[in-house]
Amino acid sequence: MTVRDGADDVESGYRRILLAIDGSDSSRQAGTYAFDLAAAYDATVYGIHIVETRFGSSDPIRRMLEQQGEESIQDARVQAARASVELVPTEREGDPAREILDFAAKQDIDLIVLGTHGRAGFDRVVMGSVASDVIREAKQAVLTVRVKSSE
Repeated sequence: MTVRDGADDVESGYRRILLAIDGSDSSRQAGTYAFDLAAAYDATVYGIHIVETRFGSSDPIRRMLEQQGEESIQDARVQAARASVELVPTEREGDPAREILDFAAKQDIDLIVLGTHGRAGFDRVVMGSVASDVIREAKQAVLTVRVKSSE
């Protein structure tokens, strides 16, 4: 968990949690943490799936990304129901880090939860790191979850 110095006081807990949903194992594991925290604090989870536009917006690619988003949100709905937590899903289009940060600011989010793939070296240069960008710029606390590699 990363908490920016001078961040709003969270002694009363987290009431509005933003969960980044991308269908990956790390995203599903991050959902487990987000829903557990939401249950403990009687919080609402806002689930955000971003259709990333840097890979192009041709109809077949867009349909595939939208389908992936629908499946990921459905999976998150199941997780939320199991935890008896409210999930408010949304889908955005654009740069994932920017969309997460913008949504968090506009919705007065207390905590951002997202999975991280743990990329390093060339993979990180090519693919970037949404988690790093969000941690660096977020005004809210950020909880990152990384699934242990099976390699």
